[in-house]
Amino acid sequence: ADLNFVKPEIVSDTSGVIDIENGRHPLQELIVNDEFIPNDTTMDETNRVLVVTGPNFSGKSCYARQVGVLVYLAHVGSYL
Repeated sequence: ADLNFVKPEIVSDTSGVIDIENGRHPLQELIVNDEFIPNDTTMDETNRVLVVTGPNFSGKSCYARQVGVLVYLAHVGSYL
């Protein structure tokens, strides 16, 4: 299956910025029956904490894991 992964852009180590556009959890996207909706994430010096709210089973945990997995995969040199 073509997952349309792209090469991440790693910026300066001191910038502390995480900017994910149309992020998708790589494993969750494979097992979901419906279309997986991509998410954007922006964290920088002024936005260090994100408050994610919603009802049970609305994807909050998947979103948090997605950000962690994508940052980790970018650091080990994987396409996302």
